[in-house]
Amino acid sequence: MEERFTAHSPDELNLARQAAKSQPQVLPARQATKSATSVSDLAGDYVMTYQAFVSTSYDGGRSVTVSAVDGTDSIAISGFMYSGVVVKACVNLSSMTISIPSQTLGYNSTYGYYDLAYCTSTGSPDRSTEITGTISADGVISLDSRWGIYVISGTYADYYFDLCYATEIEPANATMTYQVYYYGDTLTATFNVVAQQTDRMNLSVKNFYNIGQTVNVTLRSDRSADISIQKVCENSYGNWYCYAADYGDDYSTVEIGTAIVCGVATDYRTVSWNEWNACCAYGTSVYFSGDTLIGGQIDLQLDLTYPSSTTLQGDGTDESPY
Repeated sequence: MEERFTAHSPDELNLARQAAKSQPQVLPARQATKSATSVSDLAGDYVMTYQAFVSTSYDGGRSVTVSAVDGTDSIAISGFMYSGVVVKACVNLSSMTISIPSQTLGYNSTYGYYDLAYCTSTGSPDRSTEITGTISADGVISLDSRWGIYVISGTYADYYFDLCYATEIEPANATMTYQVYYYGDTLTATFNVVAQQTDRMNLSVKNFYNIGQTVNVTLRSDRSADISIQKVCENSYGNWYCYAADYGDDYSTVEIGTAIVCGVATDYRTVSWNEWNACCAYGTSVYFSGDTLIGGQIDLQLDLTYPSSTTLQGDGTDESPY
């Protein structure tokens, strides 16, 4: 559901920042680890999330990987904001801080070369100021600075694709896989998520559908689960929500249901479900994801704890309380 590049004029910025959206309070996903002793200690699978600084950008995120740059004190963040984009960052291990200089990211056939740069309070790029952040004891990279993806030169110089802030790059501890029906074939995509069991009945999954949103999974005592209708994406059409789906026998139609019902798990580290989709109401129309999603699965590194199946005595009334 990734949109095409659209550059926006710096003269038409709407800098009314969206109100910071509250994130669910969850139990720690990982135990704190010792501070990194080399940049290689930071290598691994991560989830990147960010908030939009302008109304033409959208809160989101995606799966990224971090690797050490040989012979340097730098790391490479692959998948930063867009697929295929690699951002290099300098690491100061003594202070556990990170700095990202302005750097060219790629080329767009309409706008030309574009780069990553520090974003000022007015939304314009300041390529002489580095983007800075910190690295926590459990490996979360938090960027303190605003940043943007800008056109470097030419007619559209300093136009932006996205302006963001409140960026976190968090070590992943699980994966999500989904299957897509495509002209008789089944295509599979797997990406990083951060899964945290908040209590016996709830599993929080950050980066559901690889767009950075957090979705809650309700656990049942028989090791089944439900995924209620929740936001999985936001873009220029509006908010997209996940639903159970029915594509019929030949996948030529789609009917949207309500909550996604996950089957009874055969172990304590897997949650899986069948046909689903994401849809958005836009004006008088309803849009569906371009993917015919025929399955999904979350694979965890630690066992889930399911609620117990307690049988209550009584009717739950004043005369016969439980």
